[in-house]
Amino acid sequence: MGVNTQEDERDILLAALAEHRAVPLEHLDDEEATLLPLAAEHSTEREGASLGDHLVKNTPERTLLTVFGAVLEDANPAERALVLSGPAPVRVI
Repeated sequence: MGVNTQEDERDILLAALAEHRAVPLEHLDDEEATLLPLAAEHSTEREGASLGDHLVKNTPERTLLTVFGAVLEDANPAERALVLSGPAPVRVI
């Protein structure tokens, strides 16, 4: 068997990363289609806000920045404007 070239190693890494990315995306798509409608139907706005407060208080700042970026990346223009119109700490993050 031959030695892997840098291109071979790159292709192996890219394939592994693509597979790794597919698993959480499938989970998140399912969560968005199934869980979020149920949560909206069976919980109050105050309960939803308390989950957000818990996330902010219990998540390292660097992780919050990543999550915030991911939210903005997937948001449509109206959602993005809503998020960015939030309190100053949200805008600063």
